[in-house]
Amino acid sequence: MNDVMDISTTYWDLSFNGESIPFDRKQMILSIELTETVKGADSVTIKIDDPNMEFIQDDIYLKDVPMSLDIMFQGSAEKHCFYGYISEINPVFPDDGNPYIELYCLDKTHLMQRVKNTQTWNKVRSIDVIKEKCNGYGWKLVYPEDYEYIQQDSITQSGQTDIEFMEGLANDERELFVAKLIGDTFFYVRLGLLAEPSSNLYYRVDALKNNVLKFSPSIDKETRKIDTRYADINPSTQDTDSFFANEKTVALQTQGYPVQVSSVGYGSVPYDDTEAQKNKKDNTDTDKTERTYREQEYNTLRGDCDVLPTPELLALTYMQTINFSGLGKYLSGLYYVEGIKLTIDSSNGLSETLTLIKTGFGKTMKPAELSDEVSSNSSTDYSKGDTIRFISDTATYAHASEGVKVPNWVRAETWKVGSVDTDGKCLLLTDIESWVHMNEVEKV
Repeated sequence: MNDVMDISTTYWDLSFNGESIPFDRKQMILSIELTETVKGADSVTIKIDDPNMEFIQDDIYLKDVPMSLDIMFQGSAEKHCFYGYISEINPVFPDDGNPYIELYCLDKTHLMQRVKNTQTWNKVRSIDVIKEKCNGYGWKLVYPEDYEYIQQDSITQSGQTDIEFMEGLANDERELFVAKLIGDTFFYVRLGLLAEPSSNLYYRVDALKNNVLKFSPSIDKETRKIDTRYADINPSTQDTDSFFANEKTVALQTQGYPVQVSSVGYGSVPYDDTEAQKNKKDNTDTDKTERTYREQEYNTLRGDCDVLPTPELLALTYMQTINFSGLGKYLSGLYYVEGIKLTIDSSNGLSETLTLIKTGFGKTMKPAELSDEVSSNSSTDYSKGDTIRFISDTATYAHASEGVKVPNWVRAETWKVGSVDTDGKCLLLTDIESWVHMNEVEKV
């Protein structure tokens, strides 16, 4: 049975202006909701049972009041920490006669959304503007140096807060980027990718393993501009064809994210202005290849997943990958953790909700067609219980995780076959609950 953390094993400390709230005020807290997310600001919402409006007597109404929240769990070294500012204070007087206060707090992104600015830069790259903005706030900057930032005739910030403007620049990049402030470091980097799973989710798998309470996904569509020099284009037909994609664009097509794995936050390098100025180049001269772009549409499967707050799942952070089992042939597989919400409620205890995303879902419901040369090596003589090993260094997952490269640690092991699909082209590997292409493995 899963060890579930309840309210009695959860400890938290809330501070305003550097001082922890006293015990009597702590008893007035009805709920605390901590939301951590890849996109946008992390936030905390605090609901306070305050019929006499005692909190109003404090200095929380002062401008830019700093606050912090630490959530700890008995028997676990994991801790969720939040540092930010009170952004909104909302007294509520409901018809039941029990007034309360809601405090909405943002991380340090709050400092970047107080003023709307208008400014124009000429003959500049997006990263140059980002550097200028970060220098103005004193933030450290992390960004990918291997990405080609194109010089533009002009970039304009028009009546936008700085964070709105910087997020807009990220959305306009040719690859999927995110603009995210974490602590005192600003990340302007490629949006994450599927990697080796950090944990497992189980739905209807085993009474002793099941840790999912509810999962409610929906399919959305999003469109990106793809540079045809790197896109997965069949040169003869100009159609999208995964066979013509390289390692980078396979991930872009099937997962929506570029391939970039790193233990460093967001997979990038710190900004060193001295070295950058020394190596500065004019992008207009480095590549004379004519650039053309095409619109490419992606299906995105995204949903909130209520889970049992076990120590393993409480240790999860956004940007990690989980392996989800029990969702059926096409939905099981790897998911990217886009956000985490922890709620401490005086009535209902501790709860945890994960926001999961699988981009590229539904582009195909069957294995991608391979070349005749590769397909000729396939065999359909497999059955449940067979042991297989990988024979391809470029093997990819199938079905719901179609096109995601099988990591080295998986290819290095042998696996038991749990099922063969109806088309006779894919195998389900029992231990990792993932489908693979039959022509990329062999029996042991």
